[in-house]
Amino acid sequence: MSFGFSIGDIILLSQLAYGLYSSISSGRKAASRDLKELEDVLFSLKCSLDHLGEVSKDVLAQPDRHGGPMFKEKLDAMIRNCASTLHELESVTEKYRMIEGRAVEQATGNKEKTKSRTLDDVRKSIQVNWYRVRWDNEKQSLQQYREKLKSHTDAINLILTSAIWANSASADERSRQGHEKTHTLLEEVLRKPEADASLRSIVEDIRNILTEPNRSARGLLDSAPVPVPMSSSPVIAAYQLSPSPIGGSFGVVGNQAGRFASVNMATTVLPIRPSIDPVRVRSVARATETPYLKRQRVEKIRIRQPNVVGQGDIPSATDDLNAMRRAVGVREYEAFKQRHTPPKQVQKPSFLKPIAPTIQELRDCIPYIFASLPDGKQQTQELRSEIERWAQGFSLFVRNNKPDTESDAGLLALLTRLNEAVEKSAKSVRRLFYEVSDSIGLLETLDKVMMVSKSVRVMKEIEEFQDAKEEWEDDRSGN
Repeated sequence: MSFGFSIGDIILLSQLAYGLYSSISSGRKAASRDLKELEDVLFSLKCSLDHLGEVSKDVLAQPDRHGGPMFKEKLDAMIRNCASTLHELESVTEKYRMIEGRAVEQATGNKEKTKSRTLDDVRKSIQVNWYRVRWDNEKQSLQQYREKLKSHTDAINLILTSAIWANSASADERSRQGHEKTHTLLEEVLRKPEADASLRSIVEDIRNILTEPNRSARGLLDSAPVPVPMSSSPVIAAYQLSPSPIGGSFGVVGNQAGRFASVNMATTVLPIRPSIDPVRVRSVARATETPYLKRQRVEKIRIRQPNVVGQGDIPSATDDLNAMRRAVGVREYEAFKQRHTPPKQVQKPSFLKPIAPTIQELRDCIPYIFASLPDGKQQTQELRSEIERWAQGFSLFVRNNKPDTESDAGLLALLTRLNEAVEKSAKSVRRLFYEVSDSIGLLETLDKVMMVSKSVRVMKEIEEFQDAKEEWEDDRSGN
C-alpha cells in the first residue's frame, strides 16, 4: 500500500474482508462456533470499511476539521494495520480454505458416483480429514485474529462517529453565523433614516420573529399597540390590536369625540386575497391624556352579510338522471362486493391438524424403532410407517420450537441416543431407516437445526450422524 491512504485503498480492504468472509461462510455447514464468530467480525469490518469509503472524500478534503493536523496520518496508520491483519489472516487460512473446497467437491462427487471407490479417493479422503483435525487443533489462533479485527472495526467506527459530530458542529457554526449576519442586516436597515415606514414595519416584524418567537409579528402580546392610520378622515382612525386570521379583517375604528363609530372593512394590511363578506366593526374608545391612545376597550361585532347570489331550481330531467345514476351506482357496488369478497373460511377440524410431539416422546420412540426386526412384508410396512411418523414429528418439533438452552439440551440427548441406536442397529433396520428418513427430508431438518442451534455439541452430533450415513453408503457401494 502506498504512503498516504486513498479511497481505492479502502475499497481494496473492503473487498479483501468480503472475500475472507465469503470463503469462511461457504465452507462446511457444520462449521465450528469459532469460525462463525470470525465470520461475523469480518462482515462487520466490511460494513465499516464501506461506510468509511463513503465519507473518505470529506475526510481527505478537510482533515483538520475532523481531528486536528495529524488526523490524516493517524488514519493512514490505522488502515495499514488493518490491511496487514487481513493479509496475514488470508495467508494463514489459505491452505485450510483450499482443503474445505476439496472436501465439498469430494462430497459432491461421492453422491454422483455409483462405482467403487479407488485408492486415490481414499487417500484424498484421509488427507482432507487430517487437515480438518489440524484446523480444529489450531482454532485457538483464530481468537487473536478475531480480537485484532474487532479492534480495527471499533477504531473505524470511532472515526465515523467523530466525522459525524464534526459535520454537525460545522453545520451549527454555519447556522449561527448566518443568524448573526441576518440580525446585522436587519439592524442596518432599521438604523437608516431614509427607510420607508412600511419597510421598517416589515423588518421589525422579521426581527421580532427571529429574536423572540413568543412575540407577535407586530409587537408584544401585553403591550399597547402602535397606532397606524388607515383612513384619511380626521375623525376615524384605526388601531391594530393583534393579527387576525387570513381572510378576515382586523383593526379598530376609534371615535376621537368618544362617540360610536362604524365602518365597513373588506381588506387587510397583509398582501392576501381580501374577504368576500364585508365585516362591520363597532368600537368604543376613551381618550387619554397622552397624544396617542395607549389602551382601549374594544368590543368587536362581526356581522356576516348573507350570500346574495341566487340559487336556481334544478330541472326535473336532471333530477331523474341523477336518481338513475345513483341506482346504477348502487347495483354496480353490490356486484363489485360480490365479485371481490373473499370466500368464507372453513375452520380446520382439530383431528386434521398435525400435533408436534415433545422431545421426550421423540427420544422414547428411538429404542422401539431400532429394536424391531421386521420378518415379513406386513411388519416391514408397519415399521416404515412408524419411521415416517417419527421423522415427521421431529420436523414439526423443530419447526414449532424456538432454539433456547432447554431445547438444545433436549436435542443433544435425542441426537446422542439416535447415533447410538443407529450404530448398534441391524443392517436391515438401518437401511430402512435411511431410506424412509431421506424421503421425509430428515437431513434438511438437521441442517435447519444446525443453523438455529447455539450448541456446539448439537452440531457435533449432527456431524457424526451425517458421517456415519456417508460411510454406510460408501460401504454399500463398495460391496
